[in-house]
This record gives sequence, structure tokens and C-alpha cells, in this order.
Amino acid sequence: MYLDVIANDDRSDKDREQLQRLNAAVYPPGDSTDNPGAGLSWARTERSVVVRITVDGDIVAHAGVLTRCCLHNDRPVRIGGIGGVKTHPEIRNSGLGRQVMTRAAEILRDDLAADFGLLVCPVSAAGFYERLGWRAFSGELWIDQPAGRTLFTINQVKVLPLRGEAPVSGTIDLCGFPW
Repeated sequence: MYLDVIANDDRSDKDREQLQRLNAAVYPPGDSTDNPGAGLSWARTERSVVVRITVDGDIVAHAGVLTRCCLHNDRPVRIGGIGGVKTHPEIRNSGLGRQVMTRAAEILRDDLAADFGLLVCPVSAAGFYERLGWRAFSGELWIDQPAGRTLFTINQVKVLPLRGEAPVSGTIDLCGFPW
């Protein structure tokens, strides 16, 4: 397996096709799984951390990263976001999710100088992130949507210390779409 980081602007057509196939494998068309986030507008990530089967092979795991100036209790903070985390169903529980998440956190801390990381996840995935050091954020998370600013309530919010402590309470305003 090969770990790779791709800037979104540098994605090849082949990369885009492979990511679409991975997404279809994780979220099959017509799947009856309830997806409460389907009606939201989401931010575009800046980079993708991917695992390929071979150097030029198919992408089998992914995590998108981005940074944004946001507010915590009305004070500016630089938050590193992680979204679009997925591993092909046929090879889950093989450590690939841990690999992409570890590399994504390194990029946010070392390359993008984020104060702390933030992601949202369903309850079913909370344990995975907690084993990687992510902590529950019990405060309010505000997001932008085309209809206006709204409170995010559909998934759990997790934070990760990167260049200092990560808040576990208070109010965070993402000042944009969620990731």
C-alpha cells in the first residue's frame, strides 16, 4: 500500500474517477442508509490524503483536509478540518483509516499551521476517532448554508489538539460551509 497526498487542483482525471468509485463503494447508489448530511452544502477540501493499492493503483482510503480562519467564543482561531474520510468496505479494519488520519493531522499541524483539528462524524464512527486522540466537543457548532447561518446538529463534533489545546466546549463558528 502507498500513502500519497494530492492537492485538489492537481488531481488527475484518473484520481477523480478512482475517488468516485471509492465513494460509490462506501455509499452505494440506492443504499437505504440514512444520510442526514445529504441536504447540506459542504466545503471543498484543499488536499486529499489517499492510500493506493500500488504506486499507480486504485485509491482505497481517503481523508480530505482544509484550513480556515474561524471563531471560538468570538476569538479568531485557525481550524484544520478533516472530511470525506472513507476506506473501501472490502479492506476496512486493516489500519488504512489510521494511516490517512495520522498523515492528515500531520499536514494540518506541520504544513497548514492549524491550531486544532475539527471533524464531524456519525455516532457509529466516534470510537475510531477517539482511539486516534480526537475528543468530543460539547459546545455549539455554527455553520453557513445557502439559507443562512445555522446550528450544526446532525453528527458528533470531534476536536484534536495540534499546536496547542483544542476546546471541548463553548461556541465554534466555522465561518463557512462544514467539512
